[in-house]
Amino acid sequence: MGIGQVDRIQDDDALLNAISTSGLADFLRTLPKYLETKLGRPVDDELSRITNSLGLTKERSNEDFITPSGGQMQRIALARAFMRISEAGLLILDEPSSNLDPEAEYELFKNIKKFRRGKTTIFITHRFNTVRVADRILVLEHGKVTEFGSHENLMKIPGGRYRYLYSLQKDGYQDIR
Repeated sequence: MGIGQVDRIQDDDALLNAISTSGLADFLRTLPKYLETKLGRPVDDELSRITNSLGLTKERSNEDFITPSGGQMQRIALARAFMRISEAGLLILDEPSSNLDPEAEYELFKNIKKFRRGKTTIFITHRFNTVRVADRILVLEHGKVTEFGSHENLMKIPGGRYRYLYSLQKDGYQDIR
């Protein structure tokens, strides 16, 4: 089993650390073949049907594959990124916790803070609980930067877009009567 940089394709320690950091360990323990389990679904397209009918490839059955949930797929993608979490100078994550439950999201950001200290990590997100983790926040509207600063500074801007959107999302969690 290998993942990540070609020269580290068999780096089991890095792989196990990425699995732990991304929260995949419990899921992997449930798989029938652990790391060797095929995830997803077999390709079902015209080329596959033709090559199978000509006997050029072995017919695959759906039982060979496990279909992970959205959260599990997200953790797999994160594990790939985390193969170099400590050493990569820049890490860009687009909606990294959108399919995670609150506990998994908490663990994710705890691990990112732990392993990314002193390095640049960019979150692209619409979720304000994710945004609050950032040291600096950049607000984009129609492709242009309209506001930039810490959460505290952006909340002080009267009529600010960030302040408005943050308040909408925050109020959505409160009991509205």
